[in-house]
Amino acid sequence: MDARREAKAREVEALEAELRALHARGDFEGVVTLALRRYGPEVLGFLVAVRRDAQAASECFSQFCEDLWTGVPRFEWGSSFRTWAYVLARHAMVRHAKDAFQRRRVALEEHPHLSRLEQQIRTQTLPHLRTDVKQRAARLRERLEPEEQALLVLRVDQGLAWSDIAQVLAEQAEGAPAGKRDTAKETAALRKRFERVKAKLKALMEEEGMLDEP
Repeated sequence: MDARREAKAREVEALEAELRALHARGDFEGVVTLALRRYGPEVLGFLVAVRRDAQAASECFSQFCEDLWTGVPRFEWGSSFRTWAYVLARHAMVRHAKDAFQRRRVALEEHPHLSRLEQQIRTQTLPHLRTDVKQRAARLRERLEPEEQALLVLRVDQGLAWSDIAQVLAEQAEGAPAGKRDTAKETAALRKRFERVKAKLKALMEEEGMLDEP
């Protein structure tokens, strides 16, 4: 693990402890506020990368925020809060892709500061992401399948553990018991798929002549 990833791991560990303490006190609004401030931008970046449409990603992010708020009292810490946030984000994406999206504002209407925070994250993060996607490497990633790009973002960009990635990308109905899954098998399959994605990305880079550049 390089120094940057180690620093990120320590930062996440400290944040998770703070979130757990707030949750134990029943301060669910405090949990959601802190989680959105710290994890919100990276979750939105994940949604933009996989959906490849800023407007659709923005709608998914709004749904994610509402799901986070309504679900946090029932969260039982079967995973890290960060992993659970990505699970919620992916579920929001799946629903958005399957159904005509209708924004539901009820969940956050009673908490104006959370609604403002959601909007602030979107308005501050999306322009930065639009700049990033102009880079050649980012354009190459867009040629990957959405699930391949999700795997790349979670492992390379965000440094999630394989077991956490398996939970985020699990092909199961929302709310299905974790015990019904073979996490070890899923993790092994993800590792193999990741190697295939890296090989595919390398081939795309060779095609663009990027590997020949100094």
